[in-house]
Amino acid sequence: MEQQFKMLMRFALKKQASDIHLILKERKLQIYLRTPMGYQKIKQDLFDVRLMEYLKYISGMDLCSKWEPQSGSMETELDGSSVSSRFSVITTGEVCTGVLRILAARKDLTIRQLSSNPDISRYLTDLCGLDHGLVLCAGPTGSGKTTTLHAILHEMAATQNRKIVSLESPVEIPDTAYLQLEVNEDLGFDYEKGLEQLLRHDPDVILIGECRSASVAKTLIQASLTGHLVFCTIHAANGKEIISRMMEFGIPDSEIKTVLQAMFALRMVIKDQKKECIYETWNRSQIEEYFDKGYSTVIPMEVRAAKALEQGWKEAGKGNLRSC
Repeated sequence: MEQQFKMLMRFALKKQASDIHLILKERKLQIYLRTPMGYQKIKQDLFDVRLMEYLKYISGMDLCSKWEPQSGSMETELDGSSVSSRFSVITTGEVCTGVLRILAARKDLTIRQLSSNPDISRYLTDLCGLDHGLVLCAGPTGSGKTTTLHAILHEMAATQNRKIVSLESPVEIPDTAYLQLEVNEDLGFDYEKGLEQLLRHDPDVILIGECRSASVAKTLIQASLTGHLVFCTIHAANGKEIISRMMEFGIPDSEIKTVLQAMFALRMVIKDQKKECIYETWNRSQIEEYFDKGYSTVIPMEVRAAKALEQGWKEAGKGNLRSC
């Protein structure tokens, strides 16, 4: 099984896959890859149906708990390097489905490598100079949110003398330049509890993997108001939706206006095997203009997406440029 698994991993990495999907039904194993070119099925008869149980075993799951949703993680040695991945399984009736998330993003990716647009590079670099407040980031899975935020934090850690701490689920880009904590909900260490605890350790800069609830949103606001610089992702399609989402969490618009220093939404695109991100960016003055006047001069994501399509770029990850 080990050799089969490594063969599959090598194939997935060659295809630049972010996820491997396995579906076990009627003693037949179907395998799909989430690649920059979309969701693709592998036509195969090489991989054994026992591969699902093997992945559960090496990721540390309880093999006796067949019907309980589980997740685990693993390190795989491939050709002299280590690849981190996270495996999740759900069994319902006669179907067992598993998703292997390949955590292979590069920690050494710099801000300048994220986009060929120099204005975007300057914008992201300027975020490194903020000393307090809240920065929110939005985009679909695979759009580059985590890569972008870690590039910012890595730049800050390399050039500034500040204590930086991240709280993530899971830690996707290990980086020894700053402290990284992983959410463990089984032990009661969720985003809300974790953020409350790490605020007691006097951080200067905080990265929260995702704002999922009203309680986390309120804690983000509190941390921002007390002099911390806080970065966080949120489920939204663009800047206006970011603000609406925070309001849905019960945050007064006056508080959002006070703490929100910047926000951006992004999509991942690909052309000629080259991937990069396109961004809808908001700075502090544009945020204030939106709250004060009810409109913004920011170029919206749908316009940026249409331009990218005209230039021959295609969607990568789960983002759909045509639906922006």
